[in-house]
Formats: sequence, structure tokens, C-alpha cells
Amino acid sequence: MSSSEEEFITFFKQEKYAKIIRDAFEIGKDSFVLDFHDLEKFNSRLANRIIDIPDAHLLNLKESARKSVEEGRDISVNIQNLFSFTKLRDLGSKEINRLVQVRGVIVSLNEGIPWITEPWYRCRRCNFEFPFVQSAGQYLVSPYKCDKCKKGKSFELIEWKSKFEDVQFIYIQEVPEDLPAGQMPQGVQVILNNHFVNLARIGDIATIVGIMRVKPMSASSKFKGFTSYMECCGLKTETAKDPSEIELSNADIEEIKKWSRDIYIYEIIRDSIAPSIYGCEYIKEALMYMLFGGVREIRRDVIRRGDIHVLLLGDPSTAKTQLELALKNVAPRAIFTGGQGSTAAGLTATAIRTEDGRFTLEAGALVLGDKGIVCIDEVEKMRETDRQMIHIAMEQGIVPINKGGKNVNLNARAAILAAGNPPEGRYNPYKGVADNIGLDPALLSRFDLIFIVRDIPDEGKDIAMAEHILRGSKNKSVMPVELLKKYVCYAKRFFPKLTEEAESHLRNVYCEMRRTPSADDLMPIRITPRSLESLIRISEAHAKIKLKDTVDVEDAIAAVEIMKVFWESINYDTTQIENAKTFSERIKRGLKVLREISVGNSGASKEQWVRKLREANESDPEKIITKLQSDGMVMEPKAGFFVPV
Repeated sequence: MSSSEEEFITFFKQEKYAKIIRDAFEIGKDSFVLDFHDLEKFNSRLANRIIDIPDAHLLNLKESARKSVEEGRDISVNIQNLFSFTKLRDLGSKEINRLVQVRGVIVSLNEGIPWITEPWYRCRRCNFEFPFVQSAGQYLVSPYKCDKCKKGKSFELIEWKSKFEDVQFIYIQEVPEDLPAGQMPQGVQVILNNHFVNLARIGDIATIVGIMRVKPMSASSKFKGFTSYMECCGLKTETAKDPSEIELSNADIEEIKKWSRDIYIYEIIRDSIAPSIYGCEYIKEALMYMLFGGVREIRRDVIRRGDIHVLLLGDPSTAKTQLELALKNVAPRAIFTGGQGSTAAGLTATAIRTEDGRFTLEAGALVLGDKGIVCIDEVEKMRETDRQMIHIAMEQGIVPINKGGKNVNLNARAAILAAGNPPEGRYNPYKGVADNIGLDPALLSRFDLIFIVRDIPDEGKDIAMAEHILRGSKNKSVMPVELLKKYVCYAKRFFPKLTEEAESHLRNVYCEMRRTPSADDLMPIRITPRSLESLIRISEAHAKIKLKDTVDVEDAIAAVEIMKVFWESINYDTTQIENAKTFSERIKRGLKVLREISVGNSGASKEQWVRKLREANESDPEKIITKLQSDGMVMEPKAGFFVPV
């Protein structure tokens, strides 16, 4: 028995770990957690040797754990809490064959597979059977020569005699909040074995203690370059951390409470989002509500999301992309992606078949942005089929994967800020709003707020914007970015409830809007129960900013005001309402005229119908006929003749 093994046995016989190992045996577990700080306190020299030369000591560590309590029982050690973390982008040649601790988000994983640890071979020349020790690596190496006849190149693997263990390959990369600005995320492949298999889920944040290894670029490569991977010795996973769970000091909390008592706190936070961009006050206010979000409510049968989705559509050069990047910079957790280069798999998740026929799950932006904000630029450049994939993620906060026998729901509880241009590149005032938006109505209905951004020449605004661009922002009351992030994190700890007065106000506004008649060609987005849920979410976000436990009438009024701006932004104003009423009356009048001139089952000819409508001073009878046809209120039994249904 080596000296290190004796020291390990002494360590494990301490009361704390003797009980931990015994409890693991009693409940049938095949592993236990070793806090590396405890080992360092027991023998710092031994702890440092494990880090520097893990191959020489980790096997003794495992054997000592088994011998310290019960002979004959096998148990594995889950090492956690090394002295320090190594950044994924800092992993280099100095860490090869050393024990390191890294942290990253799991972006891909495959199912567990058998992995040979001790292969046995049979010599085809003399039938001698012998084990062949493998060096660390992912490739199976055959013997050079037989131990008995000393001849080589003719060996057969004896599978039933060889030893195997379960392994799983995962890939982790830097978490979005730790990624330096403008840098590509770095990552590393990790091999999980035995008790670590199937503990990780895609999208989880993993803290991994493992040994850095290298392998050639390919099994037969003569290239001098190598690629690195990790053999896992310790694993701890957690779901994406909610901003509310981020630790704040007492001094930070006191400063946040002080800011929250400022009567201009709403304007301060609004103006702290992209202060270099002139104007856009209502859009910045909407982005402010996105940052704080509503209250996610899990009921017995449904889940009401708390994430607020915002869509910006309009002319180029109206700062849409800059607003997205500004929101990404102030949000505690955010991801920016472009619609032009994003597929459905890149936004949600996918299952990819590997060379061996198995499937590997890979996470997209919505999964990686769980509990944060995902900014999608140029959303109109995405293929329609790709856009449809984000529908369920926007409403339910999950990404379903059903491929190759894999049926899994991945968390994607992210608020979405999307921006794009109209189909023609610029907003066309001579076309309807629906034609200018150019997106699927089912997708539009999932956005809580939509703003049409126009670039209309205005001498007063143009002079003010020019001054702002030339001289920069003069607003000194903005909140520092780091403090704003902490403010958002702390505010998310509040879950305000609607008061009866706020409920009454929102109910009255919603019912009033529902009573307003509308025509489909004039109203691209209708008032639905989702609109009421949007009002609730925005009201809750408004209350969170003030760190309140209740949503009062003031919060409800603020939600209605920003929603009115949204409705007016898509031409939902008094004029449109009146137009909708007028058009509705014209539709009724056109149907009444057809009933009056119809003869039996043959109905009336289109020419006769158009003539009667013009006699009734109808300026555009063709539009009425088209509308009645699309609504299924009239039939055309034969070409050019119509009958009412």
C-alpha cells in the first residue's frame, strides 16, 4: 500500500466522510461527493499532488474510499469545489494531464454508449489470450505483438472477456453572461463515465472537475496538431440561473432601494437603455418592461408566461439593431442572433445523427438564452418554416424535440426582442399594415408589443437628432450599467399581485376594446385574450420597477398607455375604428342588396350586383364582393353568378 493510499484511507475514516460513504451504500448509490476543500484542509500537499498528477493518485483515491468502509463494494468519487475555476478560453497546453475545474453551458450531448476500458485480444497465430493496457485517449489501439509468440498484426478482440463502462459525450461552452464582448464562445468536449452518465441535460449550466487530455486530429493523422477534451471526475449541474438568484451585497440592495424611491425612476431606467440613441421613448419604455418581465404563473392546467415579447418593424436606419444591442448590454442574461443566418435548429434545438448512427442533441439560441432575453435581428429574412418553430417557445417557454425516437422538451423561457424591415425594404404608406408587416398572424399574436418605426422627414426632429448625434447625449441622470443589471436582478425577486382596482380597470379596458368592431383587412392584429394577458404582464413589470408587492391602478394605467401606443403604431386609432365600423356597414349593405336581386337558386350576376351597389352610392363594390367571398358569406355556383349563403 502506497503512502498516498494510506493518507486517503485516514481521510475517509474521519467521521464526516465515513458517514457520507456509509449513507451512500445504504441508499444504493454508487458515488459520493468529495469537497476538495476538506481534502486541502486535511493535507494540502496531497491535494496539490492530485491536481498536478491526477493519474497517479485518483485511482488510489477511489480504492481508499472503498477500503475505508466496506471491502468488496465499488464506489466512485464525485470531486467538487477545486481551489479555483479555469476559464474555458484559457485551457491550453499547460493544463494537459492536470486536474482543472471549468464552468459552461451544455450545448450538445448524446446518449450513453459502452466504452471499452480493458480490452482482451486473441492472437490468431497461437490462440493466446491476453489483456492490452490502453493509453489515455478515445481510440482503441491494437497490440503490436503477441506476448507469447512475439508476432503481430493478427489479433481478434474478445468482447465477452473485455471490460466496459458506460460513457456519454457532452460539449460545454462559455455561458452567455461570461462571454467577452465581440468574442466567439469557446468550449470543450467532456467525457462522462459511469455514474455521471445521464445526469446532464442540454441547456444546463455544468461545473466540471476533470483531467485535460489531448488526442490527434484523427486516428491516422500525421499532423502535429492535437485537440483537447476532458475526462470528468466531478460534475454538478444546475438549470440556467434566474437573475433573481444572483447574489447581491447589502450595500447594493440599499442603493437599489434608494433609487426605487426616486419619483423619476421610470424615466431614469428608460433613458438608461441606449442613452446615445435619440428619441424612441416609447420603444425604450417597452424594452424596460422586457427587462423586468411579468410574473410566471404555473397553474394546475396551464402556464402563464411572464416573459414580454416585443417586435420592432419599419424603415431601415431607425436604430432597431442598435436598440437590440443596447438591451443585450444592460440585460443580466441575453443573446443576440441574426435572422438571416439563423435556422430553426439554430434558434431552438435539433437532433443530429452522428457517424455511428446515434443522435446528438444540440441547443439553439432560445435554449441557451433560457431565463434571459434573446434578440433576433432581421427576423423577416428567416424562412417561414424556421419562424414557425419559435411559436411554442414564445408561448409555453419550451422547445419540443421529436426526432429519431427522441422526445424531449427543453426549457426556453426567454423574452424575445425581434426586429425587421417590411417586405419591400421600406414601409409603404399606400399599402395596408398587414401587407407592410409581412409576418404570420399567428406569430404576431404572440408579441405583447409591436411598434412600426417610420423614418419621416421632420425639420424639428431632424435638427434635434443631428445635435444629439454630433454632440452626444447630455443626459446625466442615467443609471450605471452594472447597477442597472443588479437593479433588474433584485426587482425580479418581487412577485406583485393585482389589486381589485387594477383588475377592474384592465377588465373594463379589455371589454371596451373587444366591443369595437373591426375588419380583417384593416386590423392585422385583433384584440384577443392574449392582449389581456399582455396588459397583466406589463402591469406587473411596472410594479416591479418600484419594488412593489401589489399591482395597483397606476401600474394598470401605465400598461394601457403603452398598449395604446402599440395599437396606434399599427394604425389602431380612432380613424381606423371608424373606418372599421363604416366598412362593416358596407358589408351588410352589400349582402342585403344581393338578397334583394337574387332569383331562386341562380342568384344574381356579378354585373347586376355591381350596378345595384353603385346605384346605392357604393364607391368600391369589388372590394365588398371580395370580402363577402373570403368570409364565406356568398357562393358562386357558376361563373359570374352569386347567391347568399
